[in-house]
Amino acid sequence: MKRVLIPLVFVSICLLYISAIYQTKLDYSGTWIYQVKDTPYGNFYGSIFLSKAGESYKGKIVNKAGKVFKLDVVRIRENRIIFNSDIEETSSVISCFIKGDSLIATVEVKGDNFLYKLKAKRSSTK
Repeated sequence: MKRVLIPLVFVSICLLYISAIYQTKLDYSGTWIYQVKDTPYGNFYGSIFLSKAGESYKGKIVNKAGKVFKLDVVRIRENRIIFNSDIEETSSVISCFIKGDSLIATVEVKGDNFLYKLKAKRSSTK
């Protein structure tokens, strides 16, 4: 009986620990410094600003020239966030994967066959 009970208790504790980790909500708020490189139209740089708004986020994108673009959060799930934007005068869907202080995203631009890759780092100042 002891040989069965001890592993069962151990597995139960591990499952509770893993469950607690995944129930912790990640905070995406802050400033993310982004780059989109090696595109047919050149390289793009700027900042993504995200702030908590209830259960979702609000934000904006500012390119290196200081032009501000809207950012509408569509979905948040675990370490992924998807938003629509009019970045660089386009109609874009930006699908982000966040791990720690790094953000990797694909940018799909309506009417454009090129799939853009966006990389960002969270700024040290929130």
